[in-house]
Amino acid sequence: MGILTKNNIKNLVIILLLITNITTITTILVHGHRHHERMRENSFTENPNHRHNTPNKRFDPFMQSELGLSAEQKDDFVIFRNDFMKQSRQIMDGMKDYRIQINEELKKENPDMEILNSAADEIGRKHKQLKILSFEMLFKMKKVCTAEQQDKLVEIFIDMQPKPFCKPNQKKKDKKNRN
Repeated sequence: MGILTKNNIKNLVIILLLITNITTITTILVHGHRHHERMRENSFTENPNHRHNTPNKRFDPFMQSELGLSAEQKDDFVIFRNDFMKQSRQIMDGMKDYRIQINEELKKENPDMEILNSAADEIGRKHKQLKILSFEMLFKMKKVCTAEQQDKLVEIFIDMQPKPFCKPNQKKKDKKNRN
């Protein structure tokens, strides 16, 4: 009998198929994880639940078309957005640091609740800073808009706000109340 008996060939095929399957699954998991990480890093991704989606790369053309901005207004909006993005990144980096601190503490056998509470408080403060920063940007934008543009701008801003606790019927009621 030679090395290539039926059993040896079957075993070899099974091993090759097993290696192929493991490699395929590993590739899918690694690429899926990388995609997930990229999505988490980009905090300003589109949200399909919002009527107005304004990803960073299309913010200027979006506002130009929605509000009918003049060239001067558009230039002002670019400056406002760039300032906002710079400041918001700093705030979000701080939030990220506290999230990492929380994750590290949670991995411990006996997590320290004082550390967890403190980090949660800091994340809350950072989130408040981020909200205030977005209000300030809106106010700057309103100052360079006409009255009609201001109304549309506020409507866009409101539509961009997350509404995780609204029931499907509540959104309809909210729209009716606004009109």
